[in-house]
Amino acid sequence: DSYYAGLDDPTDKLIFEGMTGYGGRKVRSKTKLAKMAGISVAAVSQRATKLSNDYNDVMDKLGAMI
Repeated sequence: DSYYAGLDDPTDKLIFEGMTGYGGRKVRSKTKLAKMAGISVAAVSQRATKLSNDYNDVMDKLGAMI
């Protein structure tokens, strides 16, 4: 929850929700997310990769603290 809450960009939140089903949202294709966000499919892919990498970094840091 705190990772999602820390996302400042509404488009990043839309992509995170659409790729993961977070918050009970429907998982959607990158094409559908691109149309919803008004950006290209390539931009969705780039943002999704960055979100995934950032999320994994946070989880790795939390794991190291335990």
